[in-house]
Amino acid sequence: MQHVARYTLYNILGQAVPLVVGVAAIPILTRSLGDTRFGLLALMWSIIGYFSVLDLGLGRATTKFVAEALADQDARRAQQVAGFTAAGQTALGVVGGAVLAALTPWVVTDLLRVPAELRVEAEQAFRWLALSVPFVVLSLNLRAVLEGAQRFDLANLIRAPNGLLAFVIPAVAAPLGVGLAGIVALLLALRIVTCWATWIAIRGALPGFRWELRPARELVRLLLGYGGWIAVS
Repeated sequence: MQHVARYTLYNILGQAVPLVVGVAAIPILTRSLGDTRFGLLALMWSIIGYFSVLDLGLGRATTKFVAEALADQDARRAQQVAGFTAAGQTALGVVGGAVLAALTPWVVTDLLRVPAELRVEAEQAFRWLALSVPFVVLSLNLRAVLEGAQRFDLANLIRAPNGLLAFVIPAVAAPLGVGLAGIVALLLALRIVTCWATWIAIRGALPGFRWELRPARELVRLLLGYGGWIAVS
């Protein structure tokens, strides 16, 4: 019970800290970027959040089956689960990012009807956003591995600064004259660093861990079945 309370506190702090910083950062962003650019940035935050649907429930499946394998002291099975879901989620992220990149001219010009003077900047920003999608989806998988190892402390030690910097970076960059495309590029760099930091944390939490990309067919069926129900719900 003590462990549950501690892990719950970690999760609350991991979500609450970025929220507080975001409330303080948004007025700075609206003044520095102007209504249209800030509106586009807010839309991009929403879009990248919706792309987490590409997880298809595999993040929760990863946590569940990694935890079960480690409880059974079956390190190889845990590696098979993590390897399969990481590869699958990254591939889905690449496809999703490619689709977003291909649709960018239509989204900017016809769907959003961005003013002509901002269209080039908006298209550049959306292309940086498209490059971010695979890293966003992969980061969900990596965090799920840490949670499966019951290292919620490490998961939130990475999650909280990442969420905080997602607001701080634009709030600092915008007053310095960095445009919308530059801000989205900086956020892409943050997501890459987050993936790298989470991978390092996994290696620390699970010494000798490596990705197994050839899981048993039965394990694949279990992962897709469980993940599918999570995605539907």
